[in-house]
Amino acid sequence: MQVFVHDCTASQAHAIKDIIDRLNRCQNEFQFVLHRKENSLNDSSPVSWAGAVEHVRNSVRADQFVVGIIESPLEYNWFSFTNPQANCSVITTHGWDVISYLPIESFIGYEIVMNLQEALIQWEDYSFAHLEPLGCINDMCGYKPHISFKIRTGDVCPACMETWKEKLTEAQIGAFQALLDTIRGVALGREPSSTVPVEEQSVFPVAVLWRLLRQETNSARKFLRLLDLFDMAVRYSVICLVAESLYLCNYSGTQNRLN
Repeated sequence: MQVFVHDCTASQAHAIKDIIDRLNRCQNEFQFVLHRKENSLNDSSPVSWAGAVEHVRNSVRADQFVVGIIESPLEYNWFSFTNPQANCSVITTHGWDVISYLPIESFIGYEIVMNLQEALIQWEDYSFAHLEPLGCINDMCGYKPHISFKIRTGDVCPACMETWKEKLTEAQIGAFQALLDTIRGVALGREPSSTVPVEEQSVFPVAVLWRLLRQETNSARKFLRLLDLFDMAVRYSVICLVAESLYLCNYSGTQNRLN
């Protein structure tokens, strides 16, 4: 089965290509075909589900299953959704750096697999979703950082597996399991990520607080970490500005003496 993946992002092309290559290598049941699509969405404003589907499905045949990846937030603050009637899924990477410390490749791959199984089973009302996290692919993750838990487990609960056995072929189930294993390997660092974490590009004090913020699962403590990060960013900026000012003053004084 061919699955068309439309990259509508401005900055995630490398990560998306990397995970698509991995998904294609680990199984033969699904062929993920990557296309670059021009983004016409406002990356800062929430996009309605209908608007996201229209953007992703534009100029694509109705019989082709399409997964669109965008950077704009979705309405209802969801990670992704599937519209079986439109033969389409949409995933947003908005805010991932704050939600989780896992590589964004693992998130993108996981959401592709999760929405593909929803489309094949024709789930439409989300009555199958687990409100309390079980580490299953169909956990609802009402508290968004819980998604890290199910990505790391790469598991399917017994009830959902029974549904898989009723609605999917053995080849599809085997492919999904191989896909989840691959994604779990990326999440756990067993397969190197193609993107450099934010903390590796930041100065040490900011990097430490950023890592703590991403790893925190409690919402109240996460907010406190965010305040700490803001405080540290202000302090570091002031130190840099003062140092730059002193350097310029010393440089000007030296130039005056030489003249």
